[in-house]
Amino acid sequence: MGDLLGTSPDLNGNFTFSRLNPVVGLTYKILPGMTFYTGYSEANRAPTPLELGCANPAKPCLPEGSLVSDPPLQQVVARTREAGLRGNVKVDSGALDWKLGLFRTDSQNDIIQVSSIIQGRGVFQNVPGTRRRGLEVGAQYQTAPWLFYVNYALVDAHRGSK
Repeated sequence: MGDLLGTSPDLNGNFTFSRLNPVVGLTYKILPGMTFYTGYSEANRAPTPLELGCANPAKPCLPEGSLVSDPPLQQVVARTREAGLRGNVKVDSGALDWKLGLFRTDSQNDIIQVSSIIQGRGVFQNVPGTRRRGLEVGAQYQTAPWLFYVNYALVDAHRGSK
């Protein structure tokens, strides 16, 4: 980030984030038309310029309208585990595909917005961890020329490790 006008040189900063994100998965055919799957993946994201520019509790800002000098934030790293069943069945002249799965994502250094003691202002900060876990259910039926589908996800989200 750089102050091109020269009025706030404390905004200048050079941030570098790098990470190798592994992904591994396994699928096992239980029955014809039904498989078990499981997987593990990692992902990361770097803080946005707005998050980096509004992270100092001593200099809270209106996040929607200004950037001020701040300490650097850490990149967010998410680790996801999932497992479930998938299947397909011929129904009349069409095909029914379905999925039932469980997942859990633990994020390290997640970035959240925190209110300041100055009304209407806030800062972004890293928190040690957040967790999202849940259930995904989906089905789709396809027959020429139609495709019908339904998907549902139930997500339980927590700050901290619960």
